Amino acid sequence: MRFNDKSLNEFLTCKVGNGKRIRFWKDLWFGEKQLMYRWPALFAGDRDKNATVADKIKQVEGRVILDERWVIRADTVAAVSEIAVVKKSFRKEVNMQQIQQMKWVSWVPIKVNILLWRIEMDRVATRLALVKRNIQIQDTSCPLCNVDAETSSHLFVNCGFSYGVWSDIWAWCKLYPVGFNSIKEILTWMESIQMSVWGKKLIRGMVMITCWSLWKERNNKVFHDSTPKVIEVVANVKSLSFLWFKYRSSRSDIEWNEWVKYPLYIL
Repeated sequence: MRFNDKSLNEFLTCKVGNGKRIRFWKDLWFGEKQLMYRWPALFAGDRDKNATVADKIKQVEGRVILDERWVIRADTVAAVSEIAVVKKSFRKEVNMQQIQQMKWVSWVPIKVNILLWRIEMDRVATRLALVKRNIQIQDTSCPLCNVDAETSSHLFVNCGFSYGVWSDIWAWCKLYPVGFNSIKEILTWMESIQMSVWGKKLIRGMVMITCWSLWKERNNKVFHDSTPKVIEVVANVKSLSFLWFKYRSSRSDIEWNEWVKYPLYIL
């Protein structure tokens, strides 16, 4: 359980258990003083001053979140300010600590790892994302297909061009998953397949490199007005994955003639 990038246990001053016997405001259970003194305005506005910890917060899959039944009355500036502090303290971690499927892969360059992390967190500078940041863009359509608005999910998964790339990559790896709607779905599926540890590392890397190649192709179109070609993106994935896996992992014995036909032959 996390709170502001630290384990919640670092703040606890007693054994909370299920939280039903510890009073949220009046007992010393979190930090160096009772929360009624830490957030006095918020305490004054709470209708249930004897509420327990279980009444106020709950744990879901290792995350601390505010209970939806928590009714807060804020009649003063101080109370409103304290509400913001509480929500930021608890809910910021909910957003930042959502269960992430992405796992870092050592044989793939760090910049490629970071791109996949940004895609899963929806922090890629797609056209629609730039518009939401008040950057004026006349055309928000996807540069690769010119059909739908360019979002992370569309660009890397739902775009017709991207679908063609993924189809060829899955066929190359002799994997035939069902359709996906987001990168998170792809990452979740990867963890469910029956494969060795090295096999999963290899597939994770393939996904990262495919996303990297799609992003490069997208940027070539936007900034150099190139003509996107599925066959070139797929070829780039095959060559980059071979070079990085051969020279950045302990499996330097791989052969290009075999790799280009079926990369999982090494398993």
